[in-house]
Amino acid sequence: MSSVIRILDVGVGTGHPMKQIINRIPLRIFAVGIDIDTNQLRQTFKQNENVEIREQDFYDLQNTKEQYEAVIFSSSFMIMPDRQRALKIAKQRLSKGGSIFFC
Repeated sequence: MSSVIRILDVGVGTGHPMKQIINRIPLRIFAVGIDIDTNQLRQTFKQNENVEIREQDFYDLQNTKEQYEAVIFSSSFMIMPDRQRALKIAKQRLSKGGSIFFC
């Protein structure tokens, strides 16, 4: 059995981009979606064993040790108040060989 690919979706919103990624990639994925907009999160697709949705500020992740193979900014990077800090945090959360995506 292969290992699980961990993905962080920053600004998950309604979760549609994350859902498409999970459905199209033929790998075992565990996705964490975060957003600060409660109204958007209410519309997010239902969580399952491979998805965790959190109401959380991305900048708070600088104080965690969570690691991800991919950090995805779903239309959220452009509205980050401190983009340099956001990139630094994203890089800290990446596992070795991980990637940052902007969509």
